[in-house]
Amino acid sequence: MTYIDMKLIIIHIDKCKCEVRKLENNFEKSARVFKALCDPNRLMIIELLKSGEKCACNLLEELNISQSTLSHHMKLLCESGVVNCRRDGKWMNYSLSKKGFENAHRLLEEIMEAAVLLDIDGECDCE
Repeated sequence: MTYIDMKLIIIHIDKCKCEVRKLENNFEKSARVFKALCDPNRLMIIELLKSGEKCACNLLEELNISQSTLSHHMKLLCESGVVNCRRDGKWMNYSLSKKGFENAHRLLEEIMEAAVLLDIDGECDCE
């Protein structure tokens, strides 16, 4: 094998590693969205935000959780992209993110499309 062949193989391997990293990042982003939506308290927060932007203090009044627990939930919701946050002095205000929920909808839509294509009327015969 020549030096040039070896260099091309290394470039190909590096490109594949980069593509795998991008794929892993996409899965991590998707996991953040699903994680944000899989907790009853976070779903209650989303329900409260349906009526518009709310200050953290208003959310605390509505929920039976501590301030630190609310902060944890809001961190996960904001990191997932489904909730926006805005600082107003010492208070944080939260609102639903249209773009974030469009992304969540797209993720579910992709899964549903695959499920419909693969749907076979039949029981699993693994038993």
